Amino acid sequence: MVRGFLSQGVGEASYQTLNEMGVIMKKQTEDGKVVRLAYVDVAKALGIIAVMFAHGCGFPGNMGYFFTASFMQMFFFLSGYTYKSGRTVTENMKHRFKAVGIPYFIYNVILLFLSIGAYRVLHKEVAGNFWLIAVSGIFYSSSHLYYPDSVVPNISFFNIQNAALWYLTCFLVASTIFYFIIDKITNKKRYLLSIVILTFITIGLKSIPIRLPWSIDTAFAGTVFMLLGCSARKGELLKKLEKWYYVGGIIILYFLCCSVNPGIGMSLRKYGPYGIWSVLLFIVIGYLGSLLYMFGAKLLCRLPGISLGLSYIGKKTLVLLGFHNFIFLVWDKFAERLGLFQNAYWLYGIAQVVVTLAVCLCLSCTLSHKNNPHSHKQNADISR
Repeated sequence: MVRGFLSQGVGEASYQTLNEMGVIMKKQTEDGKVVRLAYVDVAKALGIIAVMFAHGCGFPGNMGYFFTASFMQMFFFLSGYTYKSGRTVTENMKHRFKAVGIPYFIYNVILLFLSIGAYRVLHKEVAGNFWLIAVSGIFYSSSHLYYPDSVVPNISFFNIQNAALWYLTCFLVASTIFYFIIDKITNKKRYLLSIVILTFITIGLKSIPIRLPWSIDTAFAGTVFMLLGCSARKGELLKKLEKWYYVGGIIILYFLCCSVNPGIGMSLRKYGPYGIWSVLLFIVIGYLGSLLYMFGAKLLCRLPGISLGLSYIGKKTLVLLGFHNFIFLVWDKFAERLGLFQNAYWLYGIAQVVVTLAVCLCLSCTLSHKNNPHSHKQNADISR
């Protein structure tokens, strides 16, 4: 029933190379242009929408954790999955910093000034060191100074609605580690050894009493998922998802692991309640969840209208990640003043996400046009 859907045309994705390998993310056309595969952008869109619901109204019933337990790992996974060799380490790092690092600082500066304006409009007083901590947080880029975040006293760095931007600096560190080792991994044994070493480093950093700058303490786990994504591409793993019993097995195992290991929060260095074993379950959950997000994206690509919209959203995840929390804040104040959806919680939450999507997509187009006024297809996603 599911069999064969991977080989069907997905936008421009029905190339002979894709049919043969099942994993190629981009194809160089005769005129030199690079064509993106729709299902990758759809997976990113599903991930960022899950992020927005998690930070907003949440999910119905007790289903939320099954979406949030793996959504951040999925972005690291997709980055490894779409990795293209051919550049030097230095070239890769320059490209990554230009694509992610520069926007990180630009978005934080914008949020800083927006927050200053918001506090003045709302006539809200802040502590004397509030803005100093906010600026420090931009450079330190971690949720808190001490671990766990419940420690008292503690310093909370992300106080200008920029908490979601932890991912970008963590991604930069994880990518740097990835670039240094990926070309040295020439066989399966080295792949496995690299993943084991990175996992042990993650375990070693799990309980240190401080959070490291730029989320270095969680970046090694991010690199694990990048390697797993790259390995999935080389192993043509998506072809196996053509068979229903593989997908069914992954779903059952994923739900079982999530039920056994609650409390995952990668941004807070929370892997679950079972110490070392939770780190291992965190990796398994992230891996299985990433496959399921991609499988869901493949299915949605059979619906052209929906997949087209989601694919566009997936290309703009950087701006959505950066600004959705601030727009949520503005929406909450606006809706409260006008009394919108006050007795309809889920309608309120859906409206919040839809409005935020619209504003962020408009903002992304504006920023893209200013950065490159001659380009009408500037993409800004968080796992490039």
